[in-house]
Parts: sequence; C-alpha cells; structure tokens
Amino acid sequence: MQIKLLVNKKNIYNKVLHELYKKNYSDNLEFPPDYQYDIILHWNDYWFHFVNEYDEIIACCSITISDEYYGIHDVLVEEKFRGNNYAELLIMNVLHYFDKDNIKFKITTNITNIAAIKTYKKIFGEPKNSDNKFIYFYL
Repeated sequence: MQIKLLVNKKNIYNKVLHELYKKNYSDNLEFPPDYQYDIILHWNDYWFHFVNEYDEIIACCSITISDEYYGIHDVLVEEKFRGNNYAELLIMNVLHYFDKDNIKFKITTNITNIAAIKTYKKIFGEPKNSDNKFIYFYL
C-alpha cells in the first residue's frame, strides 16, 4: 500500500485535502465534510493526514505550538485501518517533520485508552506523569 503524508497549516486552504474530506465523509450527516474541513482549516497550528492510493484518509492528527512544547492532539486512525501501526507511523512522521533541536513534544491520552498508551510508550517511553483521567507523555 502506498501512503502519502498531507500537511495542512492553520488558515491555509488546501483544495486537495478539502476534496478528500468530501470524498471520505460525504455520508456523515452529523459532521458533514465541509464542517470537518473547516475544523482542519481553522483549529490548531498543523494537521497531518495519511492518505492511501485510493484517496482514503487512513489517519490524522493535529499539532499545537506553544512556547513550552509542541502538543500532538486528535490522533485518529479510521476504524477499518486500525491495528496496522498507522498511529505510530503518523506520529513518527510528525516528529521527523519538525526535526529541529530543542523541540519538546507532549501527547496526552485518557487512562482507559490502552491502545493509545501502548503506541505512545513505543515512541515516548514511559509516561512522565498521570492523574485520575489522563496519562502524559513527553519527548
């Protein structure tokens, strides 16, 4: 399977990605494709998407940039593609995209999301801290 990485910066329209949202999510009546793309366009600093050769969106995540760290958020692998390590591969591509010295990354997950915890441990090592709802990983 061939996979391409699409990167969208906040407030910069990407016609290819918008068309992919229309194609992939046209049957979603609760969150129509234009609504979903509007979120991608205006929320968070970056959005990363994996797309296969059939123009199917496989996985995505977002990045927020602060003075303290780059936060990785909204990691989602579409249900039919789960179990193939796409989340791990996507996060590794994000880290490579921002391959600069002295950038700290943070990712958080719910304490009940075992699949995410296992994935994040592979990349970030053991969590740095947790509370009664979330586990926090830093790199």
